[in-house]
Amino acid sequence: MHLTTSRKNADAPALDPSAFTLLDATGAAGSALPLSSDVYAPATGLVWVKSYPVGTFIRDYLAFDTNPGTRGLTLLINAANVEIRLPDP
Repeated sequence: MHLTTSRKNADAPALDPSAFTLLDATGAAGSALPLSSDVYAPATGLVWVKSYPVGTFIRDYLAFDTNPGTRGLTLLINAANVEIRLPDP
């Protein structure tokens, strides 16, 4: 999934895929693939931006290993305990 983010505080750490969890309609949770995964290799085009200046919006790609037919998904931003209901395909 595409994720657009901005850093508001120079002391804040850069985001990491581990900050996100995907929940299905039954409540089963799946973690985003870690930065060490080959999915974030430059050849795939899914490169995770590890540093960026304050006030700059960047677009990252967040990858999960899930069934593409799964419906009723919710993205959980772990530290903020915020859930975002994702539209079904």
